[in-house]
Amino acid sequence: MDLARDEETRVRNLGRLALEKAAKAGASKAGSNGISRTFATVSRVNGDGTIDVSMGDYTDVNGVTSECILRGLRMTVACSGAQVGDRVIVDTYAHVSVVTGILANADNTHYVNIQSWSSGALYAQRIGNYCTCMINGSVRTPAAWTEVAIGTLPEEYRPTHWFIAPFVVQDYGAACGVMNVSTSGSVVLQGKGGNGGWNSTQYVFGSVSYPVP
Repeated sequence: MDLARDEETRVRNLGRLALEKAAKAGASKAGSNGISRTFATVSRVNGDGTIDVSMGDYTDVNGVTSECILRGLRMTVACSGAQVGDRVIVDTYAHVSVVTGILANADNTHYVNIQSWSSGALYAQRIGNYCTCMINGSVRTPAAWTEVAIGTLPEEYRPTHWFIAPFVVQDYGAACGVMNVSTSGSVVLQGKGGNGGWNSTQYVFGSVSYPVP
C-alpha cells in the first residue's frame, strides 16, 4: 500500500528517532568502557578524509552564544560516505573523538560515481536502506560464459547478498548477459548463453536495486 507524502515523512522520522534511541541505549554501556558517546551533525567534509561536526550551540560565561564545532575528526570505514548535514555518532576515548556511525542522511540520499569512462559511467545511489547500482557507458563486454569486472562499490553501497539483473547492449537492443553486484562490492558483467556479449567495446545499459544495512 502506498503511503501519502506526509505519511512517508512521518515514517522516515520515526525510523530516524528509533535509530537515535537505539544509539542512546548503547551510550551507558559505552560509558562503562570509558567511552563517551554523543551525537552531532556533519558541517564539513575535508579533503584529508576527516570531517568537521557541529555539536550544537553553547553559551559562554559572558552570555555569548556560539556554535560548537569539532574539527578534523577521523571516522570508521562505515562512515566513509558521510556528507554535510548527516546526523552522526561521535565516540570519545582518552580525549580522542571518532565518528563511528551515521544515524540519518541529510537528504536521505547518497550518490557516488564509482567509475568513469570517455563515454558514460558506473554509479550508485543510496536512499535510506535501499541502493541502486547503474551502468550507462561504453565498456568492454564479456564473451560467452566469461565476465568483465567494471568497478567496486564503497562499503556503504554493498548488499548483504549478491544481486543480478540483465544488461542491454545499445547496438543490439537486447540483453546479452547479467550485471552482478556481490557482497564485496565487486560489480561485474557476465556473458550468458552462446553469444555472450560479443567480446567487444559496446555502449551498455543496466541497473540492479537491492536493500542495504
